[in-house]
Amino acid sequence: MVPGIRVKVPFANRQLIGVLIEVTETTDVPVNKLKPALEILDSTPPLPAHLLKLARWSASYYQHPAGEALSQALPVLLRKGKRITISRR
Repeated sequence: MVPGIRVKVPFANRQLIGVLIEVTETTDVPVNKLKPALEILDSTPPLPAHLLKLARWSASYYQHPAGEALSQALPVLLRKGKRITISRR
């Protein structure tokens, strides 16, 4: 998995679209608090690495949740979990 891909995740009693921001081997979060992603929506990130970095920086700088900043960087249909389609002409 590559940072920047979208994943469908369980959140309370619903499913939301999230953006993977980091892959790590260890965590301070207790194992019983971790939940697996329900679905990986992308094979490659829909945002270039520099825009992912900018969204994370802006969230930190403006003290705003990273998920909100990343969500706003995506087009509306991608925020809703739609698949990326590439038309070839």
